[in-house]
Amino acid sequence: MKVLITSDLYKPSVNGVVTSILNLKEGLEKRGHEVKILTLGDTLRSKETEEGYELGSISGGKIYQGVRIGGIHLFGEVSKAIEWGPDVVHTNCEFSTFISALRIAHELQIPLVHTYHTVYEDYTQYVLPGKMTGKTLVKEFTKIIARGTDGIIVPTPKIEQMLKDYGVKMQLFVVPTGVNLHKFSSIRNQEFIRLKRQELGIPEENKIMISVGRVAPEKSLDKLIDTRHLMGDVPVTLLIVGGGPAEEDLHRQAEELRLLENKKVVFTGMIDPEEVHSYYQLGDVFACASTSETQGLTYYEAMACGLPLICLQDECLDMLVEEGENGYQCESIEQLKDCLLDSLGQPEKLQQMGQKSAMKVQEFDNDLFCQRVEQIYLDLIEQNEKDGNTKMSIHSVLEKIHDKL
Repeated sequence: MKVLITSDLYKPSVNGVVTSILNLKEGLEKRGHEVKILTLGDTLRSKETEEGYELGSISGGKIYQGVRIGGIHLFGEVSKAIEWGPDVVHTNCEFSTFISALRIAHELQIPLVHTYHTVYEDYTQYVLPGKMTGKTLVKEFTKIIARGTDGIIVPTPKIEQMLKDYGVKMQLFVVPTGVNLHKFSSIRNQEFIRLKRQELGIPEENKIMISVGRVAPEKSLDKLIDTRHLMGDVPVTLLIVGGGPAEEDLHRQAEELRLLENKKVVFTGMIDPEEVHSYYQLGDVFACASTSETQGLTYYEAMACGLPLICLQDECLDMLVEEGENGYQCESIEQLKDCLLDSLGQPEKLQQMGQKSAMKVQEFDNDLFCQRVEQIYLDLIEQNEKDGNTKMSIHSVLEKIHDKL
């Protein structure tokens, strides 16, 4: 089977969308399928690449850091992908490359599968003044995009229910995104841990509550910093691994709370994607205050590394956290603080919780994920051959988007 995966975001960007695409590509190729990527390049010139196709684009950094916007290629630069003749198109973003993907799917009369990765309500703050205004716009936009697909993959029941509440009528498939368990479940390298702690200046006696991921406002890292502040002088370091647009503000917050002193909070800054997995080894517990996650790949990665999850309550954690067994979902930062202190103060319990995390995450192995996605492709191809093309046309999608705006 030939699979064309499309996304506005791809390497060298580092986020959950890119990671899930890379895992899917690797898994599908392992299963014998041919996979190409159609994405946005970093110049105005479109070109064919070793992995697929890059479409010309301009920077959209004023909207959100790292974003790019496609333009003139939308109707004229996808002929090579059409000539390649994919059996299915799998989209991962709702904007520039989605339009190109829709054209390819219509031209070839093949299924278009979409994965809904992002809770856009939590991002409209970057471009719109009010949350309700943003929610209404996202709801209408999502319904239009959904009608251009044959089916939508969602990583959690939380997102399935959200799309149903929006009024989406297309087929929804709940498939938790897979993680490369082997990469994250290697035995801890004590020498690496010792040297890295020394490099970061973390005192030998300190336990580490670790957060890994993009440092952005919607990740609510400010709440983790407040949680660490509530802990007072206990020997615990909040280690924030990653970079992003909120880093400067968070550094200022930690400085004002005098948490940079004695390494109560430590920032690593941006880390090479190939090295991120090793940083989990530094943690004693994985902490998260974000409630904007659709899949939370870092949760899976932390669990694969044998870390308990102690997080603010979020529906996407319901299938991951067995309360008191491999972690906790907390209703407030005060409760988050209490759970962290209690867990970090009981080494034996902490170890048991970590072991249960490592066992639980086996359900989300990347091979199982790719097998489920493969079956969705096959079912939709069969359905498409039987019922014909029922997707909204590219022109109808653009007209409806224009009308709503």
